[in-house]
Amino acid sequence: MHSFFCENISASGEQVELSERDAKHLFRTLRGHAGDTVKLMDGRGKLALAIIMPNKKLKLTKVSTKPDPAIKLHLFIAPPRRHKMDSLLKQCAEIGIWEITPIITERAVALPNKKNDSGDRWQTLLIEGCKQSENPFLPQIDEAISLIDALNSINRETTAIFFGETPRYANGTQLKLHNRRNIAWFVGPEGGFTDSERQLLHNNGAEPFSFGAWILRVETAAICGAAILLRAQ
Repeated sequence: MHSFFCENISASGEQVELSERDAKHLFRTLRGHAGDTVKLMDGRGKLALAIIMPNKKLKLTKVSTKPDPAIKLHLFIAPPRRHKMDSLLKQCAEIGIWEITPIITERAVALPNKKNDSGDRWQTLLIEGCKQSENPFLPQIDEAISLIDALNSINRETTAIFFGETPRYANGTQLKLHNRRNIAWFVGPEGGFTDSERQLLHNNGAEPFSFGAWILRVETAAICGAAILLRAQ
């Protein structure tokens, strides 16, 4: 059964319409017909089953709401180049990252362009990742900010902070959240954080975190690290 994004899921028995993009996919590409059942999600925890009506609207037959995850992970990342970032965003949605903020670092290789990247295009990629994985929560994506502004935005009473580090600097890191409800996960650019950035992270309570024996690419570190941190207790 195919899944579609629908922002206005209401109550069982109500009729809703898909966006132009999803409607085209359902009726032209998949050739959906009256009587077919599809899955819907609104990106905020609501899931629904709906039947296609003769007027090409969808009638909701079952609506449920998922509770927010117990632990929410906020990824702060120095974006890799465009095609790598595309794949990364889909994977962020697939594994359940809650929020994504591009950060500007000294060794950045790709500076986000708000008009072309962090607007509709990035949002579409995240929606695709949610539909594929059936993750009911669409990650929020923010505008790019500096590393220091990112650190200043964190509530340290509720958030455990980690940053990606090479294995030789991060041996022995204990992944304890200490009853915090949120995780901030900082991933630097291909060249890594500079010494001054590393010191800034340390000074702001961030713990170095490494996994495996080798140096990882940005997109690998971001997803693998997030998956491990989301399992931490």
